Amino acid sequence: MHRPKKKADVPSRPASLSRLQIRPLTPERRPDLVRLFGERGACGGCGARIVEGYPVEPRRGSMPDAFAWTGTASAFRRAGFVEVLRRSATRPIMRFVVGGDSR
Repeated sequence: MHRPKKKADVPSRPASLSRLQIRPLTPERRPDLVRLFGERGACGGCGARIVEGYPVEPRRGSMPDAFAWTGTASAFRRAGFVEVLRRSATRPIMRFVVGGDSR
């Protein structure tokens, strides 16, 4: 039988996490993001050369949000990603080459 954890079983948060502030990314907060990751973003700032994504391609015009949480292929295309492989009708594999040709 599964029993829920008692309060004593739950570890307390480290002091460093209690000072952590999480804020939504708004246009006004963009400079903070750039300061944190650099002008090219998290992937460009760490030296990544290829970013790969696994969006969905709706068979009809729309689909439930729960199935599109990885993003839609059309949004990836608008961001500069290129389809490199498709193993099913609704799941393309897309790539973006940082600073170069995505093929």
